[in-house]
Amino acid sequence: MRVTIAVILLSSGITFAQKKDDAPILFPIKNLFLAMEQGDSALLRKSFFTDVTLITVLEIEGKISLRKEQLMDFLTAVGSPHTDRWLEPIWDVKIEREGNFAQVWASYAFYAGTKFSHCGVDTFQLVNTPDGWKIFYLADTRNKTDCKIPEKISKQYTQK
Repeated sequence: MRVTIAVILLSSGITFAQKKDDAPILFPIKNLFLAMEQGDSALLRKSFFTDVTLITVLEIEGKISLRKEQLMDFLTAVGSPHTDRWLEPIWDVKIEREGNFAQVWASYAFYAGTKFSHCGVDTFQLVNTPDGWKIFYLADTRNKTDCKIPEKISKQYTQK
């Protein structure tokens, strides 16, 4: 299945690594999206550090709010049976690194099966541990309109 995901990501024009040594930084992010698609909460858990912050930045009726989510709730949601696969292609990936700390910023679109749900930006902060890079902070925005999804991605995910 990992080969399938890699083929999909490469064929959709998504470029993850900016430098060869960025691949390990992106490994837990790729696993996060693979786990979401497969409904695999155990794989999802492996992407995260022991202490994690999950935040969604929302604008509701002109007001900004932050919604904090518990990792256990995210794991439960991903691992609970759902009819459609959760697909989250990303693009315009930017990576910054200083020693054992890295930050990744990417635009994304979220699809439940072939149905578009929302788009926005994902930001990940990661730390390099003895077990590899782990996400310790994940923030995202969620928009239903004004999404600038590359046509290649939009067609790929809505025409299955």
